[in-house]
Amino acid sequence: MISINREEFNVLDPTTGNSLIFDHFDELERTTEGRVEASEFVGDIMEEEYDDQRTRIYIQNLNGLNWDNDGGKWPYVCEVIDSNKIDVACFTELNTNTNRYKVRRKIETITQQYFSQNCPS
Repeated sequence: MISINREEFNVLDPTTGNSLIFDHFDELERTTEGRVEASEFVGDIMEEEYDDQRTRIYIQNLNGLNWDNDGGKWPYVCEVIDSNKIDVACFTELNTNTNRYKVRRKIETITQQYFSQNCPS
C-alpha cells in the first residue's frame, strides 16, 4: 500500500470544498480492506442503452468453468459478453487448465462462434 500525506497531495472542489481525490480513494480503500460484503455489488450499474462512446469493462470471478466436452460455462460467458456488448472482459478463477491443447482449442472454437470479427481469416 502507498502512503500519501493528504495535506500535501489534495485537490479540493472549488464549489464544495470537498476532496476530489480522497473521497473516492477512501471508497476504494474500504473495498480493498474487506469492508464490503461478498454479496455486495461494487461498481457502476450498467446502462441499458448502448453508448459507443464508452468502454464497457466486465470483470467477474467465475469460480470455475465447470469444464466438460461442450465447454462448460464458456458458451454462456461468451453469450453474456456478446449480448451486453462488452468491450473488455476479465475473469478470475477459471479453475481450468487452459494450457491443455484440447481445452484451449475448444475455448477458441466457441469464442470464434460469437466473435468472428476478431478471428484471422
